[in-house]
Amino acid sequence: MTTKTNPTSVAQTDDTAPAIIVFGTDDTGKPHASTFTIGQRHDAIRAAGLMSFRAVAVEGETLTNLAAKIPAGKVFNSGKGFVPFVKREVGEQLDQLAEDRPDLLIAVPVPEVGDDLSGGEVVTPLDDLPKAWDDIKIGSRVLAQDDPDDGWWEAIVQHVHEGGTQGHPCQMFTLMWEAFPDDGRFVRRFDQVALLHPAFTAGDTDQPDDAEEA
Repeated sequence: MTTKTNPTSVAQTDDTAPAIIVFGTDDTGKPHASTFTIGQRHDAIRAAGLMSFRAVAVEGETLTNLAAKIPAGKVFNSGKGFVPFVKREVGEQLDQLAEDRPDLLIAVPVPEVGDDLSGGEVVTPLDDLPKAWDDIKIGSRVLAQDDPDDGWWEAIVQHVHEGGTQGHPCQMFTLMWEAFPDDGRFVRRFDQVALLHPAFTAGDTDQPDDAEEA
């Protein structure tokens, strides 16, 4: 699971190439931006949320060329990132691209008061399954995808963003893979998750034929 890429966010194959640009303006209106590789995607997205910045996938010639002008970033233990100053024209280009290509914006979690999106206690799954999207709450078990070729996997809701996130005003969920907690938290829109069948019970998975014979 850790080697999978998020198809809704990035389309990079080079592990060292810029895959995500985190950008925004500080309290004085000065533009900041930095690039992150595919391996840094989860940390970069969390950092963008904590800093109230936006994130965009590096796709296409325009963004690839622009990424070459932006310094590489770094994520600190606090969860926030090193996103240095950039030229105003670079900031304006990023803002314009975000307006022209909102489909390339990556959903980032918006931190609330007391909400530590960089870590914190892991929410354990609830016993009851949500029967409708409106029933999804913290602790609900749902299905999500990391790669369409890899199918759907059980994930546990860690936080519900009722107001959505930057670039995506619809409801969002911060999730964690149930079987791969070390992969950390990630965010999906409500229409990017699926509900489990009511007959599902945790651990009720098909076993290989040789396991059954053993």
